[in-house]
Amino acid sequence: MNRYRKLRAQLDQVISDINGCLEKDWSQKQLKGGMEFVIHHEWMPLSQAIVKKYRSAGWIVKLTATVEPGQRLYVLNIKHPEYPTF
Repeated sequence: MNRYRKLRAQLDQVISDINGCLEKDWSQKQLKGGMEFVIHHEWMPLSQAIVKKYRSAGWIVKLTATVEPGQRLYVLNIKHPEYPTF
């Protein structure tokens, strides 16, 4: 499988996993602050495509980096479009 197909399959799987969480009931805390997803190191080449996909669908999306001892942690925060300022 070439690199493009591998990345595409990985992107489809990540989107499917995120969608599974977004389709569940949201707690009051999640409605206020959004759902957070840790972006694994191997997903980083896909991060901009993920952000673009959800923003184009109307979601409020932010990708942040947090530095912890010995590692950098990337977190994708997705807020519900119907509750942007809950």
